[in-house]
Parts: sequence; structure tokens; C-alpha cells
Amino acid sequence: MDSMIETQEELYQKILPVLTLRKKNLHQEGFTKIKEKDIFESLKQKKWQFEKNLSISSVVNDIIHIESSFFLDE
Repeated sequence: MDSMIETQEELYQKILPVLTLRKKNLHQEGFTKIKEKDIFESLKQKKWQFEKNLSISSVVNDIIHIESSFFLDE
């Protein structure tokens, strides 16, 4: 059974492989300055800000399915 994730840093470390994969995809789409932390922070501020008790699967799903247009106004 998975233990509860207590901090944002723990969450970040746990999902880092997915963030890295999505960063590579975004780089292929021309968003070459995006970093893993940018993806994480953007989702945290724009999508997860008011969410409570997000599951890891929801977080991963959001990362995988985030549109490149999400980053156009940054």
C-alpha cells in the first residue's frame, strides 16, 4: 500500500519521471525553454490550486494530457 504524500516536494519527486517525459514532448512541439518545475508549478497554480486530496493518478493524467497551449501565456 502506498503511504500518503506529505509535502509538495515528495509529490514532485514521485512524479518527476512523468514530468520529464512531458517536458521532452513539449520540447518536440517547440516549447524548448519549459522545465519540469515549470509544468509542475503551472498545474499547481492554474489547475490544482483549489483541489483537495488529489490522487497520484489524477496528477499524472493532468501532466500527460496538458495541452501545449496551456503554456502560451507564460
